[in-house]
Amino acid sequence: ISVFPNPTTNSSTINYFSASNSEVNISLMNIVGEKITTVYSGTVSTGNNQFEINMEELPKGIYIVRVSGDHGIRSVKLIKE
Repeated sequence: ISVFPNPTTNSSTINYFSASNSEVNISLMNIVGEKITTVYSGTVSTGNNQFEINMEELPKGIYIVRVSGDHGIRSVKLIKE
């Protein structure tokens, strides 16, 4: 999982590679682990998958992009300036 640009001011792209078709949930969390929004929930295809996340309405700060699914949970820090 990667997120770019990071830091961001308005929006970022989440790049997620999946080894197989699988169910995933992608969430944006605040720094204390509370879910802000669900970015995507559903099936991803084998290979690279991209998702846009709009952060225009959110205050500046540190967020966590959390991907959970059949292959476990992965997280990456995302900074909004």
